[in-house]
Amino acid sequence: MYTTRQTSREVEIYRSLADFHQRIAQLTLQRKALGDGTRLEQQMALLEALQAQQQVLQSDSRRLQAIQQLRLLLGWYTPTFPHVDIPIAPQFPPPPLLASIEQKIPHHPNLQLAHAHLRHTQAELALAESLAIPDLTLVMLYAYSVGAHVLRGGIEIALPLWWRNQPAVASLRAQILQRRVEIEQIRLRLLARLHTAHQRYTLARRVVLAFQSQILPQLQKQLDLIEQGYRAGQIDLIRLLTARQSLEKGQLGYLQALEQATQTHIELRWLGAQIPIHPNHSVKGSTP
Repeated sequence: MYTTRQTSREVEIYRSLADFHQRIAQLTLQRKALGDGTRLEQQMALLEALQAQQQVLQSDSRRLQAIQQLRLLLGWYTPTFPHVDIPIAPQFPPPPLLASIEQKIPHHPNLQLAHAHLRHTQAELALAESLAIPDLTLVMLYAYSVGAHVLRGGIEIALPLWWRNQPAVASLRAQILQRRVEIEQIRLRLLARLHTAHQRYTLARRVVLAFQSQILPQLQKQLDLIEQGYRAGQIDLIRLLTARQSLEKGQLGYLQALEQATQTHIELRWLGAQIPIHPNHSVKGSTP
């Protein structure tokens, strides 16, 4: 659901950028008609407009793929979606210390599952060791004569002196060693993922904060000043459109930074980090 909202917003930004390039192409055509422009400028403007349209189509394709994936996950093939609140721009708190997360790695579900497999193999080994196949039989006979009758009796005892189900036991012992190696491999992989996710989250959080506190406010302030100059007749239309393009590209970069921070945020929580989620705002789930 989050991805559908994000891709929908990307489509809006790319369409706005495509409109910008289209207007620039029209302006170059007018300048060329008035003798103030060149054919090279016209061709470059048209090429940029076509590239912007291609970006719109690509972003819209990603949006449709996200919608289709959401429908498959939910199991619904209706044109509407459930009515839910989705956090769009959560406030990303500082990550916890690595040492505190590493202490929770032994309790990770993947490791718990690997330990369960080890215990199961150990139980199979105990059963195989108890299933000894007899290869020697001890027979004890007794005969007792009473008059014209002879009473005989005896007992047979199977003694597995040499055959102790060695093939199965050896195979299960090898499996136990393999299980222990797998547990260590899983633990090391989780630690490596944890360190990488921690670094990526720290960097992505800084980028998001930079967009929120510096980049986007400066671009908006610059656009406001240029709009005032345009209304006063001191700035031409191209500079105004360029300022709007800069703001829209900044918003697109902010969305991409949010996506990176959200993915690493989820990764850290999956690895055991207790990071609270405080959404700035949310949107209602409906038909994309």
